[in-house]
Amino acid sequence: MQELAARIGLSHQQLQKYETGSNRLSVGLLPGFAEALGVDVAVFFEDADAPPSGRRQKTEQLRSQCESWLRRTESEDTLRSMLRVLKALAS
Repeated sequence: MQELAARIGLSHQQLQKYETGSNRLSVGLLPGFAEALGVDVAVFFEDADAPPSGRRQKTEQLRSQCESWLRRTESEDTLRSMLRVLKALAS
């Protein structure tokens, strides 16, 4: 959480308040959150209560989560290791 807060330019205490709902998040902060998390701003406006529309949507959500982790990784060595694992799992 400290790393995410630093990427966004907030204290980890403030980020925790947003996470728990004790403080409301300003819409002006969403682009910074989206960039730090490696997602499109539109993700924050998706209807979380909507039932999933089948297997394809679940697959796309999983793919998006994988891509997000890959985008967060800055170490070339770690990325190489992740690639080896993904290749092994896919074969």
